Amino acid sequence: MTGNPSNLAGSPRSRRSLAIGLLLLVGCDRAASVGPAEHHAPAHLPADYASAVVRLQELHGEILGGRTRSDDSLDAFAEWEDLVRWLPGLAAETDLPEELWNRIADISDTWTARIAALRAESPERRRVTHEPQADAWRSVLADLAQAAAWLEDRAIDDYSP
Repeated sequence: MTGNPSNLAGSPRSRRSLAIGLLLLVGCDRAASVGPAEHHAPAHLPADYASAVVRLQELHGEILGGRTRSDDSLDAFAEWEDLVRWLPGLAAETDLPEELWNRIADISDTWTARIAALRAESPERRRVTHEPQADAWRSVLADLAQAAAWLEDRAIDDYSP
């Protein structure tokens, strides 16, 4: 290989190739992405990218509506954080073009950090703190839904005789 290795490491294409290579080397077991201590997929892990987007839309309504869950169920903000963190992996299991996958990965990075900050607050303050960010999250949801619609259109095109 020729060229400056430091330049190659920074390009999106080389990062994606590296990630794919690591997945192939380590394996593509989705349960492994949950963490080393767990050997099963959590119950709230969606089956696919489109299901994750639908669940994120539902959670947004739940959070802004101020609905509370029973003490034994998963916190809505914890579920939200998990789903956002899992988006790039779920999107990687699709035929999304690289530029859409990169956008999803950027969204995941940005919003995982924002949600973690919200989770650090008291449960009573989380919704109030999130409300000013709600429009930004709606915009993100629209972007995520567009990617899901692209996949659906692609599936219909591929299926058409």
